[in-house]
Amino acid sequence: MQLLDISAVGTDHVYRWPSGNKEPYPHWIEYRAVGTDAEHRVRIGFGMRPTYGSDRKRVVVWIDD
Repeated sequence: MQLLDISAVGTDHVYRWPSGNKEPYPHWIEYRAVGTDAEHRVRIGFGMRPTYGSDRKRVVVWIDD
C-alpha cells in the first residue's frame, strides 16, 4: 500500500472497539492510499492508555474504518 496524500487532520476522535469500549485519540491524521486492489482511507490515531501503572503512548492505524 502506498500513501498518496493527506486528506484530513483532526482532533478528538473517539473509537468504539468491537468490545464496546470507547478510546479517545486526541490527534489523528488521515491519508488517501492506494493498494493493488483499490484506493483506501488510512487513519492514524495518537493517544495515551494506562498500562502497567503508567500512561503509555498509543498509535493505532485504521484502514477503511
